Amino acid sequence: MRIAYYGDGPWAHKALVQLLELNYDVRIVVVRFDKKDERLIEIAEANGIEVSWTKNVNHSDWIEKMKAISADLAISMSFNQIVRSELRSLFPLGFINCHAGKLPNYRGRNILNWALINDEREIGVTCHYIDDGIDTGDIIRQEVFPIDDTDDYATLLKKAIDLCPDVLLKAVEDIKKDTVVRTPQPKLGSYFIARKEGDEFVNWNSSSKDVFNFVRAITTPGPWARSRVQRAKFEALVKIKKVEIITDFPNYKCINGAVVGLNADNKPMVKTDSGAVVLSEYGSDREGFSLRVGDRLI
Repeated sequence: MRIAYYGDGPWAHKALVQLLELNYDVRIVVVRFDKKDERLIEIAEANGIEVSWTKNVNHSDWIEKMKAISADLAISMSFNQIVRSELRSLFPLGFINCHAGKLPNYRGRNILNWALINDEREIGVTCHYIDDGIDTGDIIRQEVFPIDDTDDYATLLKKAIDLCPDVLLKAVEDIKKDTVVRTPQPKLGSYFIARKEGDEFVNWNSSSKDVFNFVRAITTPGPWARSRVQRAKFEALVKIKKVEIITDFPNYKCINGAVVGLNADNKPMVKTDSGAVVLSEYGSDREGFSLRVGDRLI
């Protein structure tokens, strides 16, 4: 089976290594145009595989290049361009994608972050055929793993990095053996847009659980949640790595986002719409800055 491999990131690294260990004939590795994955390039070149990239995979010049590659199957592992039908038609066994989401829900981008924000109890990894929609093609393989309150972005990312290559390799084996049972997706599902700079700011009018979920969703290796605090002489940016819910905090009306006390460890307690949370790990853009009672986070 001759493969054209489009990828980026650690899951793409692991999957490519495993494909090569199983002696699959990877004809070309295509990296993202805007962010060329050096590790993926290194793996490909060490195995004598052509590496390429293009601004538009649907351009006629790229179509001709893919015709010359003459691959049977194309794989997308965290590639970031829409693949149109003309390109897909070049591969007799299809163009497949491995997606870190439990389709038909969690289509789109930044799925691990959104799953935590939405307080999901499990998340899936799905390998599916690419069609004209976004993450809407027939499912080949899908596996799920649980999420609990000890998880954050880092732990989910590690689990997904381990599971994505496994699900992909099983799907490729199904295709090779012609044993795929295609599962069509329903038209309706949930779709999530990419998160961008500016989306990190906490909405303190949310419940304590929602604030907890938001913070853990974008903690390391993400940008961390953020708020601003204004004092008489300056404004500081507060970067929040971790919060803890205060389970026995009285629920009363106040200004949400207000620092209403310090706990036994001198950590600030911040009012939410349902109680309060402790900022157990936080920093600032101002050296030596610490929050004090009466500050307002906005």
